Amino acid sequence: MPARIICATGPESTGKTTLCQGLAEVLGAPWLGEYARAYLAERRDYDAGDLAAIAREQCRREDELVARSAPAVVLDTDLSVILIWWRAKFGEPPDWLVRRFEALPPRLYLLCRPDLPWQPDPLRETGGDRRLLRAQFAEYQRLLRARAVVVVRGRGDRRLALARQAARRWLDDRPTAPGACAYNRIVGPGANATGWGQDGDRMGRGEKIGERRGGEEAKRKQGEK
Repeated sequence: MPARIICATGPESTGKTTLCQGLAEVLGAPWLGEYARAYLAERRDYDAGDLAAIAREQCRREDELVARSAPAVVLDTDLSVILIWWRAKFGEPPDWLVRRFEALPPRLYLLCRPDLPWQPDPLRETGGDRRLLRAQFAEYQRLLRARAVVVVRGRGDRRLALARQAARRWLDDRPTAPGACAYNRIVGPGANATGWGQDGDRMGRGEKIGERRGGEEAKRKQGEK
């Protein structure tokens, strides 16, 4: 059986690498770092050709790790980051890149919310602009809307605990296609990782978290009258 894939993705400075390291340790799984960092370490100027090379090598490394690892692997980004990055720098990505992303095997995306303090880094390009980071986060939500996604938030151990909870749930499930058993949930303070959703921020019974809580509150108040 192929390795189950868990991928941390999202805007810059959202704790993806730290999350992957911690998650790989608690799961006893290998993890794959972001190839772009190694590629760009010796260069600051890059073009679409460089980004294409990064995408291809990231995919090659991912395929290699998945082929020789079981039962799980943890990825520090994948083509989802390359697609968002490409659009921000060069406009619409090439068809081959879109097709390659659409053909990715099933995986759980841990979409990291930009709610951590900004950490300056020579390779980061947004400069900590919160408006831009939120806009990018919304792009990730649109890109991954048909995928298995958990939005993680909070700091430190809380963030890792929520990611671990979601990952263990994913490893216990058996999706068969990229969008199967879509775990599209908001996970963070005030929410938990129980029940697979099907789309948007929906719960297993097709209820939005906010609607469910609102309905329960309305019923409680009705009973008090």
